[in-house]
Amino acid sequence: MAARLGSRVKSFSLVTWLAVALVAIAALALVIGITTSRLDNWMPNIATEALAIGVTIAVVERIVERERRRRVQPRVDRALGVLSSDYVKFARMAQFDYASTHLSSDLTEVPEDPLAMLKFWQERHGTETSSRSLPGRRPLLLEEGITLVRKAQRIAEADRELLPSDLVIAIDNLSQTFGGRGDLFLDMVEDNYLPPSQGLDNWLCLVMVENARHLGEALRRHGVV
Repeated sequence: MAARLGSRVKSFSLVTWLAVALVAIAALALVIGITTSRLDNWMPNIATEALAIGVTIAVVERIVERERRRRVQPRVDRALGVLSSDYVKFARMAQFDYASTHLSSDLTEVPEDPLAMLKFWQERHGTETSSRSLPGRRPLLLEEGITLVRKAQRIAEADRELLPSDLVIAIDNLSQTFGGRGDLFLDMVEDNYLPPSQGLDNWLCLVMVENARHLGEALRRHGVV
């Protein structure tokens, strides 16, 4: 709770801080007027005017901010909808990948929920009974991951200032490997400086699923998955 309050305080605009300062001045003037005889005729007026201006500024800023949010909300809703749709497609591909690499497994235990599916896939990674690699190309799960990263990055580039910050961070981390210390996921796949191989493909799928799961968690926090 303290961290959340600190985050909100840091996000205060200059206008908000001005309103807070004026309210503080009003309170100080009121205290001085009550506790001392200095400037008896001025303190009540100073307190009243400062409080009135501060409250007016705060109210007007809230109205302006509400109008701004109303105008940009369709763009935010569209971005969240596209991200959610592409994320669900990736989770469905993870279902297909699991089914095609665990031919003898009981598929009734495979979750339908996209977040649960990616966690399920992670927990069973390494237990495959057949290869996901395809002759001369990357696995389908990896190709779907590339599509997800590309679309998510385009959305972040267009609406970065409008999207929730945790969602932007999750998108930025989609293409990261080794916690941001390694080569970018897209670079490793698209540049083909490392040719397709079963071991590499399996590791890249694992990285992609891990990063996508964090994106899904951010999307769920905003009620769109």
